[in-house]
Amino acid sequence: MAPCRVARCSCPRALSWLPVLFVVLVVAWSYYAYVFELCLYTIPSVEEQSICLVTFHLCFAMFMWSYWRTIFTKPGNPAKEFSLTKADREQYEKEQRPEAQQEILKKVARELPVYTCTDTGAIRYCDRCRLIKPDRCHHCSTCNTCVLKMDHHCPWVNNCVGFSNYKFFILFLAYSVLYCLFITATVLRYFIKFWTRPSGPPCSTADPIRMAFQWALPRTSPRCLGTRRCSGCFLSPPVWEMDTPSPLAWSLSESQNRLLGNDVPFADEQLDGAAPQTDGSHTVTVSMESES
Repeated sequence: MAPCRVARCSCPRALSWLPVLFVVLVVAWSYYAYVFELCLYTIPSVEEQSICLVTFHLCFAMFMWSYWRTIFTKPGNPAKEFSLTKADREQYEKEQRPEAQQEILKKVARELPVYTCTDTGAIRYCDRCRLIKPDRCHHCSTCNTCVLKMDHHCPWVNNCVGFSNYKFFILFLAYSVLYCLFITATVLRYFIKFWTRPSGPPCSTADPIRMAFQWALPRTSPRCLGTRRCSGCFLSPPVWEMDTPSPLAWSLSESQNRLLGNDVPFADEQLDGAAPQTDGSHTVTVSMESES
């Protein structure tokens, strides 16, 4: 039974680190995209590269430092003075009446700096941690402990935001906003230039993102729509060369409509051959007969 209990306890703890892993992967991708793709490969000026790299690494260092401290700094727990002694705890558990239990808690709380109570005037007591709750102290069900000055439990840092790490959490939010605003301000000009250039970026097999995009295209597209001819960029509109006629293309083509000056009968054997040629000399007469 012991290994099963350990597995049940460790599995939720391991899953709770998934949001943190997601944030780390996003930040790592942003670091690669900004440093390598933008600064080293896109920005032509050396002075602009130096300014962007130095400022970016300052924001990045402060952002990661505050995020690290928010994760691994304990939010703060009540002192041992707020816990009941062994004798008081046994006496508290033996009593069945709530009035008698409150008298025991009030006797202990007289020597503690406790000024808040419940709506009914009772002493705030945590049955799980077996201690008298200080002011603004709450029990976190995720961390399974009482936290001083608890604000909330943040899954993106896998930690409670409380008395000891509240400053680092505020710094983390501020540096994350500064980090995103700096990247947006410096990338926006090149982002607009990238999508508004007439010929588009050249096709390159050295870019893994573009290679993945091209690999993800359907394999059957040349059979259905012809042979694709690259016009300089994988993002530019494709030009399809109908070297091999497609059944889908000819079946939906206007050249097979007899009302448009083509009386050549449409046959299934023409799908495998060349496209039907018309010289425009054939006409079609449509007569309307009314039934009497």
